[in-house]
Amino acid sequence: MQTAHIVPKDQEESLAGNGFESQIHEKGARNRPLTDEQKASNRIKSKIRARVEHVFGAQHAMGGHIVRTIGIVRARAKIGMMNLVYNMRRLVQLIKRDAIKVSPQQGYISISASLAA
Repeated sequence: MQTAHIVPKDQEESLAGNGFESQIHEKGARNRPLTDEQKASNRIKSKIRARVEHVFGAQHAMGGHIVRTIGIVRARAKIGMMNLVYNMRRLVQLIKRDAIKVSPQQGYISISASLAA
């Protein structure tokens, strides 16, 4: 039985030579499905990729990747505001998900005892 598509060795060697671990998914082809080991490897790589790509997807929904401003100062301000809004939305998600207690009077965030255990 033939194996599935394998990432070219020169790409793998280039990444390894520069001190990077390859995060390139392996791809199956017609009549050459991925092996169980390749599927497991892709699954591990996907956990990281999904977390990173969700950030870019959320940023795209807020105004896209193209910044249409005149001047670097305005562009930096727009990007900074998009990052701030993303972080605020993410904090709200985490508060809802993990029952993080926010105390604005005391100026800190504490995690409830149910999460610390």
